Amino acid sequence: MLNPLTAHFVEVPLRSTPAQALTLLRLGAAHRSAERLTTDQAALALEGKDVALSALAGGPDHADRSAAGEATALAATSLFQACPPAVLEDAIASCRCGLRQSAARSVDGLPECRASHVIAGPGLVRRAGPETLHIDGVGEVRADLTGMPDWAYDALWLKPAYDESTHVASEEIEIVYSGSASLEGCWSEGDWQWKVTLDFAETW
Repeated sequence: MLNPLTAHFVEVPLRSTPAQALTLLRLGAAHRSAERLTTDQAALALEGKDVALSALAGGPDHADRSAAGEATALAATSLFQACPPAVLEDAIASCRCGLRQSAARSVDGLPECRASHVIAGPGLVRRAGPETLHIDGVGEVRADLTGMPDWAYDALWLKPAYDESTHVASEEIEIVYSGSASLEGCWSEGDWQWKVTLDFAETW
């Protein structure tokens, strides 16, 4: 099984085309919008109003208030069309976590805003070729893998997602790609520069 205490994170710069960069910006905006709607939902709850995120985005109401249920319904609205549900689920879950932490510390106002675009979620990124990474919702994007450690390169190439059902127990420590990744876009030199952080973990 994966040992969460031995995580290894590797950053990789992306070399996106102009069209892919625009798609990444749209996904980043969708992630932020989902966070904002989650904050709106929490504010309405304080007024005694129980509203689904999809309803706040102009879609139908529904009963499932879990992050996964809200993300699935939100992805079906025209506002979030073509956005992977995993990205929306991550935004909802992380925002709810931030709101709970703020409430526990009795902090007034919204969680801190970022001056960058963040896109995250399980299964968002997988290996596609020697110099590309496949990003859900974007396609194959050129990536600078030259600085990636050999163990990370091998893990990403041989096992892009960990499946405990097919893993044979072994006393030998193995590093695998967990399947979790996050992308961040920061403004630099007159444009958005994107990088991806891949999450690797040791097995035991």
